Amino acid sequence: TLDIDLIETKDIYYIKAAVPGVTKDDVLIEAGDNDITIETTFKPYIEEFAEDETAEVISSSLKSGRCVKTVRFENSLDLENITAKFANGIVIVTIPKLIIPKHKVNVE
Repeated sequence: TLDIDLIETKDIYYIKAAVPGVTKDDVLIEAGDNDITIETTFKPYIEEFAEDETAEVISSSLKSGRCVKTVRFENSLDLENITAKFANGIVIVTIPKLIIPKHKVNVE
């Protein structure tokens, strides 16, 4: 899974996701009515040595492969106003809550 921080305010959720070593084009974000999924693929470091047949992994503790994080929310999300910014291996997603006004129902 991806490492994230999740913050909630009265009107907005904020997600900070760590995606070191990938480009913004390698990050996929999809939002549903009350959930959001962040996905990326981390390439193993050994792939950078593909042309050197003598290279071998001695130790590896960095994430590699496909990583996905789905967060479900109590509130519906304002899908049209979700934004995401990428810088220095960090994605910040701003997720406004959908505020649905309550309607008074008259009883006859």
